[in-house]
Amino acid sequence: GPSTLSEKMQGLVERMESITRQLKFFSRKGRDSLEQFDLADAMRDALELLEPSIADRKATVHFQAPDTAIMLKANRLRIEQVMTNIVRNALDAIEASVLRHIDIKMGQAEGHVWFTVADTGHGLQGKSLADLQEPFATTRESGDGMGLGLTITAGVVTDHGGTIEAHERPQGGAEFQVTLPVMDQNVD
Repeated sequence: GPSTLSEKMQGLVERMESITRQLKFFSRKGRDSLEQFDLADAMRDALELLEPSIADRKATVHFQAPDTAIMLKANRLRIEQVMTNIVRNALDAIEASVLRHIDIKMGQAEGHVWFTVADTGHGLQGKSLADLQEPFATTRESGDGMGLGLTITAGVVTDHGGTIEAHERPQGGAEFQVTLPVMDQNVD
């Protein structure tokens, strides 16, 4: 049934605390700590971190790791945080779906690497990536917004000179794509 106002407030307070923790995490880890790493290893670490949420939602996550290492020089913790946030959004999106499947792919092309996270959830519901970044934007009935997580995520991607895009999937659900440059990483 409908949650009481105090439950809603409690949820909001918890969410704000979690956002504050994330913001502190980002300000504390300097942008200067760049390291060379394999994008697939970072994704495996992110998925391991999300294992309880994946099990909780009885979701199937299929990560198609490439045959060759996808090397990137970047702030690994921040890139893992980006991955964690995007997969967590996908997990939230599929929570009420009959088919709860997340498909993750990655690859590299001239001068950049990319990864996509596709889900069988409720889709973007006509919202653009900018709309989704409104602090308490939500595409869920529960009112649990994903906006700040996405704003932080987009900020990290931009810091690394990359782009993030969201698309509706023809078969339903959403797909997020992150592209990061491997050359001339101008991270101040």
